[in-house]
Amino acid sequence: MIAVNQTCLGIEITEEFLVLSFLRSTEEGLMVEKTKTITIPPKAVDKGEITDPEDRKSTRLNSSHQ
Repeated sequence: MIAVNQTCLGIEITEEFLVLSFLRSTEEGLMVEKTKTITIPPKAVDKGEITDPEDRKSTRLNSSHQ
């Protein structure tokens, strides 16, 4: 059973785009309310890491417990 009128934000990060989706649950299921696709700079995501091309710092997208 899905709770009606709950919302969530979906985020997809690729090497070329950042996609944001705003979803709302209804009696019929999940409905996409709004989406926004943003082009990101080249090399902003490189091999699964978010990078700052200007200072070459990066943050891994995948979590690993070491």
